[in-house]
Formats: sequence, C-alpha cells, structure tokens
Amino acid sequence: MVTADTATSSIDWPRHTRRAILLIVGMVAAVFGISVTYGFVNWDDPWYVHRNPLIQSWSLENLYGICTQTVTRNFAPLTIFSYLIDFSLWQTWSGGYHLTNIVLHAANAVLVFLLVRQLTGRHVFSLVVALLFAVHPVQIESVVWISARKGLLSSLFILLSLLYWLRQDRTQRDEYLGMLFFLLALFSKALAVVVPGIVFVYDWIVRRKSFSDSLSRQFIPGLLAVWFVVLTAGSQNSQTGGIRHHLGLSKLEILGLDSVLLWKYVGMMFWPTDLAILYDPPIEGMTVLTILCSLSWIVLGVWLWRQRTRQPLVLFAAATALAFLVPVLNLFPLTTLMNDRYLYLSSVPFFAVVIAGVESLWRIIQQRCRLQPLSFPATARIAGTVVFCYSVLSIQHLPVWRNDLALWHRAVQVSPELPVVQYQYALALWDAGEEAAAIARIQFALTLDRIDELDRERFLEKLAYFRSLRVSQQRNADDISSTR
Repeated sequence: MVTADTATSSIDWPRHTRRAILLIVGMVAAVFGISVTYGFVNWDDPWYVHRNPLIQSWSLENLYGICTQTVTRNFAPLTIFSYLIDFSLWQTWSGGYHLTNIVLHAANAVLVFLLVRQLTGRHVFSLVVALLFAVHPVQIESVVWISARKGLLSSLFILLSLLYWLRQDRTQRDEYLGMLFFLLALFSKALAVVVPGIVFVYDWIVRRKSFSDSLSRQFIPGLLAVWFVVLTAGSQNSQTGGIRHHLGLSKLEILGLDSVLLWKYVGMMFWPTDLAILYDPPIEGMTVLTILCSLSWIVLGVWLWRQRTRQPLVLFAAATALAFLVPVLNLFPLTTLMNDRYLYLSSVPFFAVVIAGVESLWRIIQQRCRLQPLSFPATARIAGTVVFCYSVLSIQHLPVWRNDLALWHRAVQVSPELPVVQYQYALALWDAGEEAAAIARIQFALTLDRIDELDRERFLEKLAYFRSLRVSQQRNADDISSTR
C-alpha cells in the first residue's frame, strides 16, 4: 500500500479501469446473484418492509414520516426512502430488494478499487483489494440481509465522500462534493460520523499538514457528526431484542472485551468459518486473555506510530479500520457484541495492509534467499487463487440466508446459549408449520441461564399465544370431524 506498482507508468488506465470494473461487477454477480431467489427473514425485515407503512405509498404524510421518524432504533431517512422505491417497483417480492443490495455492493466494490488506486497509485494492488472486498464471506450479512441496506447505502456515500476528500491536491469543489456525500452518508446510517476523523488523520499523517490545520479543516464536518449523534441518540435507547448481558459492564471492562473482540475480527478476516447472524463471545473469566490482547494492541499501535514518517499510508489504513469499528465497540451501549456486517468497510484497509505486509515479507525473503522476483503471471495466479477460495467459501455459506429456518438453524449451532437465537428459531419453526417443535424451542429458551426478565416476559407471552392457537386449531379440527 506504500509503493507504486512497477508497471503503473505504462498502464493505459482508462482501458484497464474498464476491465477492472467489469471483473469486479462480474465477481459480485457470480457470488451473490443467487440471493435474488432468497426470501425475507424474520430479523428486522418485517419492520423495514412488511410492517412499515412509510414505504407503502408516496403520500406527503409518508414522505414527512420518512424524514422524521426512526425505524427499528435507527434514524436513516435515505435508507427508508430506498425501501419506498423498492416497494414501488417490487411490492413484496423479496428478490427485488436483494437485487438492490447486490447493485449497491457492486458499486461499493468499484468505488473501493478507485479509492485505493487514488491513494496508492497502484492499479493491480487496488484491484486485488477490491475483489477481496467484493467476495469475502464476512460481506454476506451486509449484502444478503435486506435489513442491512443502511450499511450498503451509507458505505456508498462514505466512499464517494472519501474519493473527494482524500486527495493530495483537493480543490474547493472537492471540499463541497465531499461534504455533500458526507451528509448523504449520515442520513443513510450513523456510521458515517467517523468520516471527519478519517479525513483528519489523512491530512495530518499523509498530506503532512499541521495538526491544527488538519483539525480546523474538519471543524464543520465534525460539528455535523456531533449534531447527528445527538439527533440519533434517542433512537438507540430501546433494550428489546438482541443480547444484553454485557450492558452492565463498566467502560474499562468494555475496553478490555473490545481488545479481545478485535482479534476475533482479525481471525474472521483470515479464516471466515462459523459465521452466524448473532455471536455469543464470553465476557467473564478472560482476565489473562484481556491483558495479553490489550498489550498486543498497544505494541502494534506504538510500532505503527513509529512508521508514520516512512509508511504513512500503513498508519492511515490501520486508523481507518479502527475508526469504522469504533461506533460498534459498545462504548455507547448496543444490544449486540459483534456482527459480520461491522467489518464491511473495515475490511478494506485490513486487506490493503495485509497485502502490503505480504509483499514486504516476500521482498525480505527474496533478498535473504536470493530468489528471483515473481513474474506478473505468477503473482496474478496467487492473487486469483486467494480470491477464488474466498469466493467459494461465500458461495458455500450463502444458503444460510435463504430463509428464516436456515438462518436460525445455523445460529443455534454457533450460539446455542443465546435465548434470543432459540426464540427466533422457534418463530421460524412455527411459520414453517412445525408448531410442536416451535413450542418446545421456546420452552427450552426459558430454561437458559442467560435469559433476563425482559426476554422471559416476551417469550412467555409468545408461548401462551402459540398454545392458544394450537387449542383453537384442535377445536376446529374436532368440530369438522364431528360434523362429518
């Protein structure tokens, strides 16, 4: 990520750019295209689509509601507006919503390629980063889950804003366009509040502007970010759904837990197995592990800081990856601990740093062992093999998201002790006609140690409702039988 490709000067960029874009879009279609045959799932999708009156007509009342109301604890008017467009086109056909997500992801992958190339001046390097971003299994949740639309749409505008703001010689026009796309990103998802911090680090570390000048340039974007945090803070106060057993931890304990979770995320990027919609990482009995993880991050941080002059883009990439994760590290309470979708944009600088690190390591080995440099075809075959392997893993995991039953069956395999996972699986079983199994699953969820009073009350209410329905169905069946 630091030095230019040796062949960059001879590249016909317009021609190679077109080819790269076609390859990226083709890979996204090949990996994720099957998802247009998938349905909605019972995790937020009903609230965004089926039970959301705001998207069912273009009335002034609905348009005003889209601009002012929160949906599923999120204030994201542009995201809800995108569902309005989808509903107008597809009504309740799930394939249309999946198609929109695929198109947004393909656009984001292309923007990743253009942004990384702009930062590094390296065409092939940027293409490999974009392809990994496009096909990696941790992206499945963001692309295939219809309710993850806000992340895709916000990422689109974040990448567009960074394309204008992360320029060595940016003009006033770049500043204005960057601000416009930043605002659009904010109104798609609150994650965009980290963008001013990313641009500040770029100006200070990469452009080598003074600290005060870099900070002052982000004064207005920073105010907008703070304003949006205040605006949306009330949307996140609900404690229903999700997982909550970590909400009683102190900030210091949360930071220690985050140090462990960050390494888990790193592991997921290298070896993305056992993926699920919800995870159940331990929060107790990890004192030694927490200390080791915290120390390792401190050592890595110090090393990166010392590289700021010689390798400024490496430090910038690491800071960017962390910035995209900060809003979801539970420094502000969330009803979840970790999710695949949190890695959507963080994966970009991660891939860039890893590839640059592999290149540096290979150069060292090559010099010490006096090996011949790898030819371009050999390098392309290695990169292509890695991309292909991650593509295969994604294709293998995709069917988990085809419907409720598959999604929660997988979740109970990965996180069986989470009551909410057992409960959602019960709902899926009930909708599939497996009523006895659904009732048994809720009864099992009520016996789990992790259940709290909020969930217990909700589960008991649903259990009573299911039982009453079964009694009514049995009576109707008896009545029909007696009339015969």
